[in-house]
Amino acid sequence: MYWHDALLVLIAMASEFLGTISGFGSSTFFLPIGVLIEQFNFILMLTAVLHIFGNISKLYLFRKSFNFKMFSAFALPTLVLTGMGALLSRYVPIDKLKTVLGLFIMSLALILYFKQKIISRLTTSNAVIAVGVSGFLTGLMGTGGALRGVALASLQLEKNVFVALSSGIDLGGDLVRGAIYFFNGYFDWSHWFYIPLLLVAGYAGSFFGRIVLNKLNQEQFEKIVIIFIFISGLILLFEKS
Repeated sequence: MYWHDALLVLIAMASEFLGTISGFGSSTFFLPIGVLIEQFNFILMLTAVLHIFGNISKLYLFRKSFNFKMFSAFALPTLVLTGMGALLSRYVPIDKLKTVLGLFIMSLALILYFKQKIISRLTTSNAVIAVGVSGFLTGLMGTGGALRGVALASLQLEKNVFVALSSGIDLGGDLVRGAIYFFNGYFDWSHWFYIPLLLVAGYAGSFFGRIVLNKLNQEQFEKIVIIFIFISGLILLFEKS
């Protein structure tokens, strides 16, 4: 294992920590930093693996707040659209898409912060559509959690319910896109050692993230979500694949 392998694992743990606090996953942080060290397609695969372990960890840690009724409404469309995005990831140039998405997400974050009543309390149907689109974008370019964060934030969920629901929605799509990335050749078994390391990073980041999250009140959590949504859009705007 080389120095950049160890660095990627440390970045993964920090990303999972920040993803737990923000409530919408680690890819926002891991993907743009990871591509500075490794090839984009390989980082796509590592992101999927990290998400799988991180989301399983959060589902365990936040299991008492899991809302199965809400999860059942979001899960199937997100699963299907994530798979479609992953299948297209080999063929679609995504630089321009990232720029447009980045501007869109930043605008939504500003609306949430300054004019929250404009899009507050979206209907569940509208939120399901937005979360499904976020799944498609996650499969396509590795990150779409900010859009899911916007949709779930608009429903004004309690912070632990937010994290548990977001993790549950994300997990099925991660399993699907991880399998597709693997069969697309983004990962081979010479990199097997990443699997146990990312397992540890995913759990550790989620565990310490939960400790910090439990010290935040609901208003602080909602502000943090909005800030990270804006940062996610900013990263997408300037990131190059």
